[in-house]
Amino acid sequence: MTSKYPKSAVSKPGSNVLHCFVSCAPGLESMLEAELQRIGIKGAKQVPGGAEFTGGREPWYRALLHSGLASHVLLRVGSFRARRFEELVHRCEELPWEEYLQPGAVFDVRATCKQSKLYHNVAVEDRIAAVICDRVRPGEPEEDRDCPVFKVRFHQDHCTISLTPSRWPLHRRGYRVASGDAPLREDLAHALVLASDWQPGMALLDPFAGTGTIAIEAARMALGHAPGRLHSFAWQHLALDDESIRTRVWEEARAAEKTQLDAPIRACDRDPRAIQAMQRNFAAAGIGQVIELAEEPLSANTWLSGAEELPPQGALVTNPPFGRRLSKNDKLRALWQSFGQLGLRLPEDWKLAFLVEGRELAYASGLALESAFLTEHGGRKVNAFRRVLGDA
Repeated sequence: MTSKYPKSAVSKPGSNVLHCFVSCAPGLESMLEAELQRIGIKGAKQVPGGAEFTGGREPWYRALLHSGLASHVLLRVGSFRARRFEELVHRCEELPWEEYLQPGAVFDVRATCKQSKLYHNVAVEDRIAAVICDRVRPGEPEEDRDCPVFKVRFHQDHCTISLTPSRWPLHRRGYRVASGDAPLREDLAHALVLASDWQPGMALLDPFAGTGTIAIEAARMALGHAPGRLHSFAWQHLALDDESIRTRVWEEARAAEKTQLDAPIRACDRDPRAIQAMQRNFAAAGIGQVIELAEEPLSANTWLSGAEELPPQGALVTNPPFGRRLSKNDKLRALWQSFGQLGLRLPEDWKLAFLVEGRELAYASGLALESAFLTEHGGRKVNAFRRVLGDA
């Protein structure tokens, strides 16, 4: 059938051409582009909200497995204009759904509509799902089981349909089995570690570890554990999945893993409940015996107080209490001042990076700072700051 509507860049699974959009938290686009290139995805370019690349199945699998900054890796399925439901159904009927889904597959459709004639999310979802069902005869959905999701975005009457092989975002790594107060999202912890200029082979300290996310992300990077290693994907529902290529990509990643760190990673918190949560999360991540764990307040931190000798090179990477993220109290500014004083004592070969809402508390630390990135966490703007110690 010849379409009267203009075509845009979309995937062609039958020809092994996959047009991918990798979404990320706002402000991380340039870091994401660098990460995708670093893991061997040629031609990855940042765009608002993420990065794009076109390639075969192998780079698609690599992005899903190896990106620590991605929220979703979306395959572009269709892109067209539609102002009436008849147009929407007609354009959807042209798409090769059989190249994406297995017969009897379970799937979901999720739509967002803005500034468009077709503004009812559920109505759009129902029309598209009906077209897909006529083509692939889906199976019965199972509650709480993973499945592919078609994400539909209508903006100014332009419809973009994308496919993700999991209903869960990639920052849900699969190791957070215990949570706590204001937990840091895994992708932001990953970004903060990268922004600190820490490298595998250097020590790392988090004196406000909470549930241990920063320490886990750093340890997994040092051990060569791919970020998507524990994530679930609904491969059994996807016709475009090539098991041989996927298995090779996953086996290559496992073969590169290490069992021991070259430098210590230490996670500290004064709250015994946080210590218990970290123990559970470390075990779930498969690194329970790797990270050093200490129940101690900032003022008695054995590395920062000098009670134990610091490793020669390292980074202090942390997410201290700040403002509305946790309840305010009169001691918060004093805590940040103490944090800054301890940070100033670190040797020149130590880096420092932290996350904070706003700038007031950051500057209360008295540290010489530069902005690493500005993003959103929990619906609020948060800043990542870093300092190369010894340059101030």
